[in-house]
Amino acid sequence: MSKEYLVLFVDEPGSWRDVDGQKAEVFMRFTEEPTEDFLSQLARQNRGRRVYCLMGASSWFSADGKVE
Repeated sequence: MSKEYLVLFVDEPGSWRDVDGQKAEVFMRFTEEPTEDFLSQLARQNRGRRVYCLMGASSWFSADGKVE
C-alpha cells in the first residue's frame, strides 16, 4: 500500500480550534508530500479558507466492503 497525500481547503471556522462540520473540498491528491512553500502559496491564494495536507493510505473502504 502506498502513501497518498490529500490537500484540502476548509472554510474558516468561527473558532480556530474547531473544524468539525465545516465544508471542505479536496484540492488535489499527491504521491509525494507537498512542500511547505507550495501549501503556503495555496493558503495565500485562498483567503478565508484553511489548507490542510493529510497523509493516508491509497486504499479506502466503502459500506459495501469494496476496496479501491
